[in-house]
Amino acid sequence: MFNINGTPYYYDRNISRLLSTIQSRISDLRTSGKLSKESLKHISNYFKIKNIYHSNAIEGNMLDYGETRLVVEQGLTISGKPLKDSIEAVNLSHALDFFMDIAGNSNEKIKISDIKQIHSLILKDISEEAGMFRVSNVEISGSNFTPPSFLQIQSEIDNFSKWLDNIEFNDYSINPIILSAIAHAWFVYIHPFIDGNGRTARIIMNLILIKFGYPIAIITKDDRIRYYDALENTQSSDLTAFISLITDSVDESLEEYYKAAYDQREKDEWARLLMDKVNSREDMKIKNEFEIWRSSMNLLQGYVRNLTESINDASDSKSIKIYFNHYDIIELEKYILLKQKKTTKRTWFFKITILYNGIDRRYLFFFGFSSITLSNHTGNSVTVHVAYETDPFHYEKIEHLNIPLLPDLIEIGYSTNDEDFICRFKDGTISHLKVESFGKDFIRKAIEHAISM
Repeated sequence: MFNINGTPYYYDRNISRLLSTIQSRISDLRTSGKLSKESLKHISNYFKIKNIYHSNAIEGNMLDYGETRLVVEQGLTISGKPLKDSIEAVNLSHALDFFMDIAGNSNEKIKISDIKQIHSLILKDISEEAGMFRVSNVEISGSNFTPPSFLQIQSEIDNFSKWLDNIEFNDYSINPIILSAIAHAWFVYIHPFIDGNGRTARIIMNLILIKFGYPIAIITKDDRIRYYDALENTQSSDLTAFISLITDSVDESLEEYYKAAYDQREKDEWARLLMDKVNSREDMKIKNEFEIWRSSMNLLQGYVRNLTESINDASDSKSIKIYFNHYDIIELEKYILLKQKKTTKRTWFFKITILYNGIDRRYLFFFGFSSITLSNHTGNSVTVHVAYETDPFHYEKIEHLNIPLLPDLIEIGYSTNDEDFICRFKDGTISHLKVESFGKDFIRKAIEHAISM
């Protein structure tokens, strides 16, 4: 374990490899070329809405992603949903605008007055105590931790403020992800406000990341259980699980930057391919095929997500958890490229993480070229492949690995004619299966593999 000077926290040194990998990926992105103003504006807007939706959803807000976007971008109030939910979306949008103003000056320190202003914007027209430290004691529902007495808040905040003031945003002697984890965990420990501490802490966390030139970390609704579990661990001063979560979240944001950079380079190529290869009749046929295929992929993704949530709900064990991260299903352009056996990047579908006794085992499901065997059965040259994380952020297809007890599902296709999933297994077996069948079998084997290690 490594104790972090000037703080009550420590972390497992083994996670340093993850941090180094992320740092290298960020450096690589910086040197690979600049994004156009149009691309940067698009990705900034995307992150803003995504951040608002997930940050509020973690706290129980009922607006979905599309409704959040309508509220923020068009000023609508969503009927059938609590008015408070719409106000929260607008407020967090204003808080994030203020956040960008602060983040714009990379050398300016983060001040407590800024934090109070952020909180005031978050709870505007919701709480009379917006921007004010609490004057009563509080308890956190579902946690064994009790925040400090309100009488201690000022002294605790003073210590936190001194630590913030010592951060130099051009000094990388401590990884920015570690600093952001400390800031979030420490602020939540103090719990200086009656409400809104989580949303404020996540903004402070991202202020530190962005001032160091890192992408923001968006803790998603899907990661809610993992997020709360990791925060609970920080109450014993162990930041390891929380650093791991932030690292994964930064990596997901990096994927969006890579995707934007790639899309920018490949936009003209996609247009040329579509014009050259797809006439109007073929275009309609492939669009219809794509819509049916995409519906099947939505079904697959949704079932696996529900399966992981059901297992976590049913489990009374703290030693094993299952986390699900979803990515957007590829659009028509990439689908066409894959059908034409053209190389395309950033085709992640979803990721499953099995956490057992503090060790993560990650499986990545991604879109790719179909094997000849499965293509003959499905009539489609686009399938889902399954990979396993062998090194931090490095995945190998399961079919290329010789690891005992690893799940044997290696490829998933969908036959639009049969309206059925067709799976290929490592022993060469090809089977028509319902998603309920191969989904449960995969999760069971992934858990058995994690427990056996």
